[in-house]
Amino acid sequence: MKLNLDTLAHLPDGIRRPAYQLGDLTAGIVHIGLGNFHRAHQALYLHRLMNDGAALDRVIIGAGARPTDAAQPLTGHRVTQGFFTPLFATAWPQAGQ
Repeated sequence: MKLNLDTLAHLPDGIRRPAYQLGDLTAGIVHIGLGNFHRAHQALYLHRLMNDGAALDRVIIGAGARPTDAAQPLTGHRVTQGFFTPLFATAWPQAGQ
């Protein structure tokens, strides 16, 4: 199952959905570079804050700084509509998030 707005409501039980409304979010952070590394850290922490009703004005906008960034395919990111699934090598207290 691809993770996006259309499939969010159809996720199996035990998979948490965002507690915030996506329409309530606004941009507030520019991330220099279009790589995925920040999503493993910054975006996960922001998501947790947003679930608590904080940081709703801190959506991350990616900005390419290298000439090769313009050619970087963002197709996968468009398909998931900004959603991603972090996978952990060890158990974390809030697994299935």
